Amino acid sequence: MKVVLVSSHPAFPASAGNCSRIQQLARAVLQLGHELTFVLVPLTREPVDDAAHSRLLGPGRYVRLGERSVPQRPPERNWPGKWTLGRLARGLEIAGDRIAQHAPGRWLLRQGVRGDYALQQLLGREAAYYSSLDALFDAGWARQLEEIGRDADAVIVEYVFNSWAFACFPASATRVLDTHDAFADRHRPYLARGISDFWISLRAADENAGFRRADLVLAIQDEEAQRFRRQLAADADASGRGPQVAVVSHLMPQPPVAVDAGVDGKALFVASDNATNRHAVDGLVRDVLPRVVREIPHFDLRVAGSISAHVAASPNITRLGWIDDVHEAYAQAPLSVNPLQVGTGINIKLLEAMAAGVPTVSTATGARGLPESFRAGVVTVPDHDPAAFAAQVVRLARSAEARRAVGRAAFEDARRWNDRQLATLATCLVPRGELARMRASAKPDLPRQPDHCMP
Repeated sequence: MKVVLVSSHPAFPASAGNCSRIQQLARAVLQLGHELTFVLVPLTREPVDDAAHSRLLGPGRYVRLGERSVPQRPPERNWPGKWTLGRLARGLEIAGDRIAQHAPGRWLLRQGVRGDYALQQLLGREAAYYSSLDALFDAGWARQLEEIGRDADAVIVEYVFNSWAFACFPASATRVLDTHDAFADRHRPYLARGISDFWISLRAADENAGFRRADLVLAIQDEEAQRFRRQLAADADASGRGPQVAVVSHLMPQPPVAVDAGVDGKALFVASDNATNRHAVDGLVRDVLPRVVREIPHFDLRVAGSISAHVAASPNITRLGWIDDVHEAYAQAPLSVNPLQVGTGINIKLLEAMAAGVPTVSTATGARGLPESFRAGVVTVPDHDPAAFAAQVVRLARSAEARRAVGRAAFEDARRWNDRQLATLATCLVPRGELARMRASAKPDLPRQPDHCMP
């Protein structure tokens, strides 16, 4: 099949979990024997390695769209959360870092965000936190997509807020939406934790409208698939028609053998610099690391990825910055820590540790979306229990034997995981007529598609 993948985030470099997801999905489509064209919609200011895209896809199979046909309209203010208060909060947070090296001012700021959100709820102003589904639509990009996709058999679109792109492809093309995350009411858990940078939050009805533009909606984990099905059922139209929801989680590059777990007294936290990861590493450094150091004075917490710039220097912290090979980093620190306290989707850093064959100590939120049958390599502790988290880090950091045993289980789970995701993806990339016959046997019809390239 001729498949077109439309994304507003690059596959290279894989500087964040979502970029890694997109890269591995593209590789999987090629592995299944399809002809793939990758179209990058330039919505973000992330670095882009055009040459790496071209090397993976081949001549003429990587297209980077031109600039917007009209100047981009100002982003929705979402006052007082994402734009006004959020930007002020981030500025004060950075200033606080430099002056006080993670002093209590940050805690006070988060309490202010939480209090402000509670006030807006009381005043009935929560609607200000929502974005519109098609705020990113551009007619010039739509025309370019129509030309690129004339003979496409299938189109994969990354993120529901880019679902306007489906209308640019032939009615015969199978439409697959790769969701990455749930965006309905996304602001609520973030603001309740004092995190103002929640990115995009949609009304459930708007997220459903984006879903219904697709034939297949890919959830990244089982719980979100169930949530999407319930959400669509609660907002069903009179015909009851809607997309099929399937789970295709992150596929992981895996070395032939697990890394050696012989290095004691070290652990690795790999993350990009976003609000969720800043919140997580702050708690790790403040509440967990001192407990670990009391037991293992020479303990070394290694922090890798762009989150490194957020972490203050310390005798027990090594800031690695950007790393080219995560498996090599795990060989030097064969214990993964995953202290997330908020988030959606599935945690890609957790899956990458499994693929390397190293054990992970994770909060319950950090392990979200990973079924129990794949958790043999993950030690899960309750959220907001730094003593329990530290105790498990100490236990594994001291024992190479324990790390190797849990790491071997993680490595085998990763192998089974990849096989499952690839098999499910293969069933999704079928001609639309065949998909319609499959759907007919399950009663619901395919959703009606718009007949022109507009949201």
